[in-house]
Order: sequence, then C-alpha cells, then structure tokens
Amino acid sequence: MQYRLQIILLLSLVSYNTSIFSQRATSKKATSVYLSIPPYNLETANPNKFNYSFAMGKTSFKTPKIFESKEVCVASGSKNIIKDAKNIKVFKYSVPAEIKNAFLIIETPKGDILYTEEFNNFKKTGSLINQTIKVIYGEKKCYWHPQVLEKTWKEDQKEWKKIQHEKIKAGIFENAQKIAQSIFKFGYVNYSVNVYTGKGGKGNDYSELNEAQKQAIATYNKIAKEGVINQQSINQLTIPINTWLKYVDQINLNNKKAKINRKVAQGLYLNLATAYFQIRDFKKAIKYLGLHGDTYSNPTFKGTDQGIIYLSKLITDQQRGLTANTKLSKDFTVLNKKIKSTRKVNIQVEDLGEAMANELETRHHFYSKEAKKKASITASGGSIYKKNIRQGRYGSTLIMMTMYDGDLNKFPIEVTQLDVKGMVFTGGYSFTNIPAEIGNMTNLIEINLTASSVSSIPEAIGKLVNLKKLNLSRTQIKSLPQSIKNLKNLKELNIKKTKISAAELAKIKSWLPKKCKIKA
Repeated sequence: MQYRLQIILLLSLVSYNTSIFSQRATSKKATSVYLSIPPYNLETANPNKFNYSFAMGKTSFKTPKIFESKEVCVASGSKNIIKDAKNIKVFKYSVPAEIKNAFLIIETPKGDILYTEEFNNFKKTGSLINQTIKVIYGEKKCYWHPQVLEKTWKEDQKEWKKIQHEKIKAGIFENAQKIAQSIFKFGYVNYSVNVYTGKGGKGNDYSELNEAQKQAIATYNKIAKEGVINQQSINQLTIPINTWLKYVDQINLNNKKAKINRKVAQGLYLNLATAYFQIRDFKKAIKYLGLHGDTYSNPTFKGTDQGIIYLSKLITDQQRGLTANTKLSKDFTVLNKKIKSTRKVNIQVEDLGEAMANELETRHHFYSKEAKKKASITASGGSIYKKNIRQGRYGSTLIMMTMYDGDLNKFPIEVTQLDVKGMVFTGGYSFTNIPAEIGNMTNLIEINLTASSVSSIPEAIGKLVNLKKLNLSRTQIKSLPQSIKNLKNLKELNIKKTKISAAELAKIKSWLPKKCKIKA
C-alpha cells in the first residue's frame, strides 16, 4: 500500500510538472556564415606583420591500464600471411593523456594583444578541470601475453610518448592556424545557429512560429551554401523576424501556462538576437540578449548560458572590428566588393616551443579576463546598470551619482550596451578615459560628465549623430577630436573651466554647426 501511494504521488508530481511546463521552446539547428570584421584598421594595418605566437606545454601521460581485445594476427616467419592469419585475444594499454596548456597569442608589432585563445580539445564544456583522453599503446602489435606487453612498454614508452605528444600538438597547432586565419581575415566565417519555436500546451497554436522557424532555417542554410550575405537573404530573414516581433508583444513572464510564457519567450528573444547579429544590427542584437537575460527569475543565471556567451563573444568581437574601422560601409554590396579587393593575408603561426607555454598562459589569462567580462556584459544587455535608468529631459536617462553609487576609477563599459537617450555622471567621478564603445550608443541625445576627471574623448563620439547636449564642464579636457564635425544636431557644448586653450576653442567652433551654443 505504501509503495502504491508513493507511485501515485510520483505520477501526480510528473503530471503537475508537465502541466506547468507544457508550453516550452524547442529548437532546430541551421548553419550560416557571418561577416567577420577583424580588430584592426583594414586601410592602414597589415595583418601579415602581426605576431602569431603559439606554445604548448608537455603532454602528461598517466599510468597505463591493461585491457583485452581481438586482433587479426600472423605468427612471425609465416610464409602465407592470408592463410595463417588468425583472430586471437591480445593485450593493449590504455594510456590517459592530459593537455595542461596550449595557447595562441596575436599581437601588433608594438606588442599590443589583439586576440588570445586557449586550446584544450579534451576539456568538456563547463568543466572546471582538465579531462583526459585515452591513447592506445599496442595497436596492431599482437601482444598475446600481458608480460610481453609489459616488457615492450618499458622499452618503448619514452619514444612512444614523444611521438604521441607531437601528434596531439600537431592537431592543436593546425586548429590554432585555422582560428588565426578565420578571425584575422576580413571575410565570411561559418557558424551554427539554433532557431526556436513554441511547443505544447493544450489548445495553443504555434503553426505561425513553426513556419517562421522553417523560413529562418532555410534562409540561414541558403546563406551558408552561397557563402555570402546579400540584400535578398536579409529580406528573406526579415519575414520570420517580423513574426517573432509580433509574438514578443504577447509575452507573459508571470503566467507559466501562457502561450508565450517564460520558456517560449527565451527562444523568441534568442531568435531575434541571432537574426539581428546575422544582418549586423548589433544594437538590436544586444537589446534582445538583454531581454533574454530579463526572463530569468533568478538573476544569478543571467548571461550564463553557453550559447548566449558564444553569441555575445561574436558580437563583442565584431564591435571591436567596427571600432577599428569606423568608416566601413553597412551596405553588404559594398562590403562584398571590398572583401574581394582586400589585400591578400598570409597568416603564419609560429611555434615558440614548450618553454614559452607558461608565459603565453599568463598573458592569455590577463587578456581573456577582460574579454570574458565584455562578453558577459553583452549577454546580460548591460543589465547591471538598468536600475540607474530614470526618465529625463530627453527620455530614458542613465543617472550615476558618486553619493549613491560610489566612485569609479574606470568608466563602466557595461553602460555602452544600454539603449538610453541620456547619460549623466555627477559627483566628481575619477575615471579619466571614455571607451570607444560609446560610439555604439547612437540614440544618445545628452551626455553630462561635469566635474569628472575625464581628460580625453574618443574619436568614436562622432558616431553620436543624435547628440544635442554635451556637458564637459570642470573636466580635465584639453582638446576634442575632429570627429565632432559629425555632430550636426549638437545644440549645446559646455566646456567651462576645462583646459581647452583659446586656439583649441577656435578650432572647435569651426567644426561645430553655427546653431550650437558653446559655453566656455
């Protein structure tokens, strides 16, 4: 009776959970290509002169374990190999091998790191420890007795381990060469795409979302087959995008039984983020990654999904490329022609040897820490500072105050992922530089950095064509970049009590529109 009661309770729990999560997202895979913009200026930099360094430490081989197998063997001295061949029991060793460190570092001739990669083909996704592979000793050797295997192992193991290490290293080195080629060449790169739809729930009709999934997969696969993105494929991808946008308006995160509940919403947001990345609308891609993050009831899990992190890294890398190539056209027809005319890139990765593995590891971890941070910021859509968004004069405004939020000795790059109209930092912040990523905030109308320690403004500010008000009063600014010529809508520039000289002020006046009021 007790067992029967437990079974009934278990079945009821299963039934209960099924009803709760009956509406869910389900996905299918597609392949596509994205246009890779390398992190250097295509007009001035020569990637053939960059340093592509690789180093891998020694492979660590553990204690072998014996196992039995069947092998077709022929006795030594046989005169008829075919006739004398027999399938007999033989003994082999399974030898665990562990890769400790293998790294690729790409840098300019001046030593500025542009990219790093850690290689461990045997490390499982999400694992915190190195996983080992098993290399077989005794393949096609017909060791018919354990003692024979043991004897030859003692004689051969030193040379055998050396050969195995070189084989493993050769495979990883080849992978490093391919990665360097794909990232530092201006052109198209293959990648995998997941496309989601809704499923389940009594009476819910997901046929329109199913059709959108089908259309998107067909478009992605077509792009992959052609190996190029054009206006036709963008138009085709716009069809499922519009369907997903329609269903986004029906999202209900608080009702588990809603047709577009939390689970289905996550799939829709990821569909939109991926599609906008595909057509290089990174701002919208980041927006929907942020909304995807907001669907998590537990904020700890925001931006932790490996698929989200991967897409975020792609977006972050491409933004770096755009920062280095501010004049690059957005028109795929122009871009495709430019790919053909770009200088030939002949990338050769240099193996620095085992002795340099530890040094490359140190440099990798120093660089990748920031790279991972940027990717996680993109994955969460800059949500760490969303609580500071208020309604301002021009609309949604990020308001930061040292009195409440504390001082910052470095400008928080997270805020450059936010879609706001205004950005106000008050209370005398300590940061001295503004990152080039501010150029991504093209909807900005107002920037107020009054009384901060800012001493330089990046060229990328010229991208903020909607900017109307720029307050740099009481900062350490000595000059402004010539790119402010592009700020055609600027109505007010406050540079009171800065270090801008009379000569510099004259240049600034000549760059800005006549309607702009300059407070100096």
